[in-house]
Amino acid sequence: MPVAVVCSRNSYQGKDVEKSLPALPDGIEVRRVWCSKRGHLGLIGKALDYLTFYITGTIELFRITESGDILVAKTDPPLIGIPTKLVARLKNARQVNWLQDVFPEIAAELKMFPRRVGLLTITKALRNRSLRNADVNVVLGERMHDKVAGFGVPESKILVIPNWADENTIFPLRSDTNPLKKEWNLQGKFVIGYSGNLGRAHEYQTVLDAAESFRQSSEIVFLWIGGGVKFADMKDEVKQRGLSNFLFRGYQDSGRLIESLNVPDVHLVILSPELEGLIVPSKFYGIAAAGRPVIFIGSKSGEIARLVKQYNCGLSVETGDPKELVRTIRWVMEHDEERKAMGENGREMIVRHFSRRNAHDAWWALIERLEPVGVLHRDTKVG
Repeated sequence: MPVAVVCSRNSYQGKDVEKSLPALPDGIEVRRVWCSKRGHLGLIGKALDYLTFYITGTIELFRITESGDILVAKTDPPLIGIPTKLVARLKNARQVNWLQDVFPEIAAELKMFPRRVGLLTITKALRNRSLRNADVNVVLGERMHDKVAGFGVPESKILVIPNWADENTIFPLRSDTNPLKKEWNLQGKFVIGYSGNLGRAHEYQTVLDAAESFRQSSEIVFLWIGGGVKFADMKDEVKQRGLSNFLFRGYQDSGRLIESLNVPDVHLVILSPELEGLIVPSKFYGIAAAGRPVIFIGSKSGEIARLVKQYNCGLSVETGDPKELVRTIRWVMEHDEERKAMGENGREMIVRHFSRRNAHDAWWALIERLEPVGVLHRDTKVG
């Protein structure tokens, strides 16, 4: 089945994507459209980037869409399902909203939305209409399913397909064979890691307060890998507190992801409780694929906390309870066998339930369901 992907020329970190792209499988093409690069200027700059992509992306999507095509509108950017639905209607195409997050509720919870009740109401109404009019809305978990159902979307139009990890490219490595462990001088250390974006959805004060209790513990290192709008702020506060047990590293090349995920003995996954049902941290799946246990910091009734408990692949701590986090860290340090077993449980969870193959099969079943009999050759456009 031919697939066309419409996306911007900007990368995750706001830089231009190189013109030379790696070879893609036959039948897949990527169409990169122009949009502004002002995300580094803050929320206004990011809003401009979104707006320009809505315009250029929608024009390109309209140009290439044919009757009977399936349009998959994947957030981010937020509310992309609204212009995508317009194209689907005009071109007699099918539409799937793939919700990685739920906007504008996220912006409202994080106090990022303009303080105009009318604008928020209008935005929600437009979003809800696009969800109700879509053929299917794919969500990442049960909590997100409940949120979307609460918007008046019929159950028949909501499908849970969780995010996944490729267990063939991310898998456990022995510490003594991991070159990053040596490069970062972490041999013999107990490493508590965080990998990925540190954004507005991630509360880190609980971690810093807990780290105070390990100030004199030279064998413990808090390793922070990634970036995000809060990354520099956290580095500054670590410096102000005089915490010498933190090590910061930027995003690693994709080819070294398996190494970086295998450096920590235990990973932290963080989500502010008010965002449960609006976001599901995808980093959880890569960590589990690497055979590393997690300490989830957030709501113990949340999506990740539920998975951690169900598959016994880590432990959960409530946001704002550094004492509980200290006790949890000490427990995983002192119980080697249990910690390793949790990592093995996480790996098995990925292979059995959240592998790339699982996701592929779920998506293929959806596409077959949407395609009229005998026309499975049609393009799938991803906006």
